[in-house]
Amino acid sequence: MFAENKRYFVDKRIQQQMLDGGFVNFRDYFNKVSFQAGGAELQSLVNAMTVNETYFYREVGRGFAIIGEEIRKLHRRCRALQRRSGTVLKR
Repeated sequence: MFAENKRYFVDKRIQQQMLDGGFVNFRDYFNKVSFQAGGAELQSLVNAMTVNETYFYREVGRGFAIIGEEIRKLHRRCRALQRRSGTVLKR
């Protein structure tokens, strides 16, 4: 799932989360992350794993434009396939 050069960072961050939470084994930590009501431990893990970059929020408009264009391309391809196969999908 992760490239070897990234795996080290993932392992270290999980280990640090376990130490910070006082967990002595991975099973207990996994259960807490997976099943804790409210999800505080999961949120803490997500925060530890992600890079806190703010440029994403400054470029949201560009992201929506790219996504919109890809959806339009997909729609055109679907319509072309429908015409070739003689099938019409209903909305």
